[in-house]
Amino acid sequence: MIIDAIGWTLVGLGVVVSLIGSIGLHRFADTYARMHVAGSITTLGTVPVLFGSALVIGGGGAAKLILAGVFLLVTTPAATQKLAAGALESGTGLEPDTHVAELLDAGPGHPITAEDGLPLKE
Repeated sequence: MIIDAIGWTLVGLGVVVSLIGSIGLHRFADTYARMHVAGSITTLGTVPVLFGSALVIGGGGAAKLILAGVFLLVTTPAATQKLAAGALESGTGLEPDTHVAELLDAGPGHPITAEDGLPLKE
């Protein structure tokens, strides 16, 4: 009874996170921000649904769901990073109002400009 309640709570949490992330996916204009949200939705939305479902169904099916969740936790961040690196290498532009201080090591809130060497959308 308690296990089922915890399982359904995890499923509900995952659904809410996925819904909020989907709204964020449509609100962001930048390709890289959208990739970040998509990776977060997969990690923080799908994994609780899988683990909650594993608690509810139990047995051999639960082990498969847990393995799928672990696989997503391990592979999604790396895949998202590689997709973003490939997009940057191919010249996919950043929105002009994007602030990416970490890419440039220029300090917090540094606006991206064409002089920084990163592609910008016109």
